[in-house]
Amino acid sequence: MNDRTNQWWEPVDLAVGQILRCTIGPLVLTLGRGEGDWRLAWDRQAQGDDARTLLREVTDGPFPGEQFERFISHRDGGTVRLEPRLADRPLVVRPRQPTFLPGGEETTFFISSPLWIAIEIGGRVLREIPVLELSDTWFGPSTREGEICYAMPTYARVALGDVPLRHHRAVTPVRIHNRANEPLPIEKLSLPVPVLAIHGCEDGQLWTQGVSLERKVEGDMAELRVDAGPPREAREPRLLSAARREPERGGLVRAFSGLFQ
Repeated sequence: MNDRTNQWWEPVDLAVGQILRCTIGPLVLTLGRGEGDWRLAWDRQAQGDDARTLLREVTDGPFPGEQFERFISHRDGGTVRLEPRLADRPLVVRPRQPTFLPGGEETTFFISSPLWIAIEIGGRVLREIPVLELSDTWFGPSTREGEICYAMPTYARVALGDVPLRHHRAVTPVRIHNRANEPLPIEKLSLPVPVLAIHGCEDGQLWTQGVSLERKVEGDMAELRVDAGPPREAREPRLLSAARREPERGGLVRAFSGLFQ
């Protein structure tokens, strides 16, 4: 495959006895069609998040190995589609360096989120597999108030040119407005990825809508807004997957800090 991710996500038809092998970043998927069943196996490469591979091929022959999941299906046909999705919980990103936004300042961070791959056969999703294994974290001011999220360190880049092209991640422009007088320490940032859709571009980059967080008073609360479509930086975008759920209308969200790991 070339770097055109739009083509990579197109459906593919498998005959009985054929195997689909896909590699996106560190994740390697093997899906085989049998007589009335499907076999699925996956693994992750040692390079982890640094992997840059994008590969899709169809071959004939027996399913390799004995470790796999088996799905019984007699009516789904042979059309397979892999759909890129974002996580089913918010993603808590932690800048690798101490980061502060003085009062009255605003900036845009370009944050990339790892994909979940939904394996769809005959219009039904058999399974979702995360490209990376992320750890759980609690985001909130106490053990009683908050929610379980996924945790991920980030460089929180402010220049788009510094964001590496990684086919297994989608980039979100996060605009932060600090309207308060006090500096805003950005130790941890909660990104609501379940409300974001994914768009693919011909240059191989995946994008979501932009997110705006406006802090008006001192503290960790902010007003959240999600753009209606992909950002202007996305070149010839095409919708690949819808958001898991709609964003809530208006109101404040806890966005910038959490006391518990």
